Amino acid sequence: MKALLAKFSRQRAIGLLIDDQEITLSEVAATPLGPVELTRRREAYEPEQLGEVLKRLLASWLDRRQRCRLPVVVGLPTLRVFFSTRPIRNANSDATPQTLLHEVLQSPTISIDEMAVESIRSQPGKRPLASIVSCRKKYLSGLLVALKESGVEFPRVEPTPCALLRSAILQYRLPRRAKVVLRIFVGREHGFAVVAAGDLPVVWRFLDLPPGEEPTAIRAVVRALQAVLKHCGIDSALDAVLIHGRGPWRDLLETKEFQADLGMPVICHDDPTLDQTSIAYGLALGGISQSGENFDLARTLKPPPAFRDIFPWGELTVHIAILLCMGFFLFARSQNLHAEHQAVASENARRDWSKSVPTAQLDKEMKDLTQKVEAIQRFLDTRIVWSAYTHDVSLRLPATVSLSSLQGQCELESGEKKSNTVKPKKSFILRAAVPMAQNGLMPQEIDGFMGTLREHPLLKRDFHVVELADIKSTEASAGMKSMASFTVLCLPKVEKPGSSGKGEKKGKKQAEKS
Repeated sequence: MKALLAKFSRQRAIGLLIDDQEITLSEVAATPLGPVELTRRREAYEPEQLGEVLKRLLASWLDRRQRCRLPVVVGLPTLRVFFSTRPIRNANSDATPQTLLHEVLQSPTISIDEMAVESIRSQPGKRPLASIVSCRKKYLSGLLVALKESGVEFPRVEPTPCALLRSAILQYRLPRRAKVVLRIFVGREHGFAVVAAGDLPVVWRFLDLPPGEEPTAIRAVVRALQAVLKHCGIDSALDAVLIHGRGPWRDLLETKEFQADLGMPVICHDDPTLDQTSIAYGLALGGISQSGENFDLARTLKPPPAFRDIFPWGELTVHIAILLCMGFFLFARSQNLHAEHQAVASENARRDWSKSVPTAQLDKEMKDLTQKVEAIQRFLDTRIVWSAYTHDVSLRLPATVSLSSLQGQCELESGEKKSNTVKPKKSFILRAAVPMAQNGLMPQEIDGFMGTLREHPLLKRDFHVVELADIKSTEASAGMKSMASFTVLCLPKVEKPGSSGKGEKKGKKQAEKS
């Protein structure tokens, strides 16, 4: 998936490691899933053939660079640069990189004007620091001329340890609460140690790794760099040691005895190793990653870029696309509003009489109509259709039960939502009679009729409480059977749980009075 995304990526960069005898090139593309290396090349050269080899390596990218403006990051060998980190005192807080380099070297035989100097200021701890890197202008100018002849006009030049450190930081996170760490990049017979505070290197040095004595060599370089940290302005000790590279002796470094001897954890990783391809890859990463500050030794030697080279064409394209989308949306919206305006204007043209009517009178009429509509809607929402009750209840009566009266009450709601407002009365009362049983007991038809009413869908909707209010028996007279008359009271659901009984009693009293 990453390889497929890399083919369509427009954010690419080239890392170019120019060693004394060999040139290594790496092209990296940025994707949402992480960087992907597209091309890797290596070619040896003689000093007088540097320009020809660069042209041959970069020939396939020249046309694409004119379209995409590929950034190129050049790495200088460690032995070709001078690097130091020193605390900044108040006296030289505004000093230039050349002044800082002169204070560090303190040598009358070295001319600062012949050196290309770059510095980065940071404060990883309590004291501000200045990381200074420099190289010979004569050597750097020759490289820039060869690169310009090859089609590269604005490269960024940095030391190779910065590329290794960048690649390691991108691939592996630091241990928790670790701020100052020692990273050791392992090669075949040598290693390279870099003390880093965050993303910036503080001090570095090479170390030999004799076969069978690798742990001893690593222990010695850890002790040596710990002693140098105070002179570099780092007051805290090392928090961890990270080993990058493979080796049969690596398991010895992760033992508890070795870590207890160092007094800090040791973590081993496979990549990046100390080789030219890893360095070129780290240089290319510096071209696509713009986070943090980076060294650029060619900053003062490069000509000022043209306006078309620094103009943000990509951002301009995005802004134009956003403006076009907004313009299309606003145009569509204006067309809809214009159509609605035309419809309203045509309706107004049909009613010329409204022009002579004052606006206050129209507003008053509209207010009256609105109140009438709201009253009708409120009435329709709260009314009860009693005709449906009379039809359904009569169908549910048992054959022996005769219905004597129906009484329904549903007052119109006022619409006011005040706590002291009297709620509208709502009730439904049925009176019926049924012949008494021969044994003188109350007939079972009453219980069956009550169960039928409780399952009635209309009563479930409007009246949740269905209770038997009273039962009266009448003695038999001449030619007449003894009858049992009863009253059924239906009331709406009471909102407050404690007021349910009171509502039923009130309804029963109301039924008895009526």
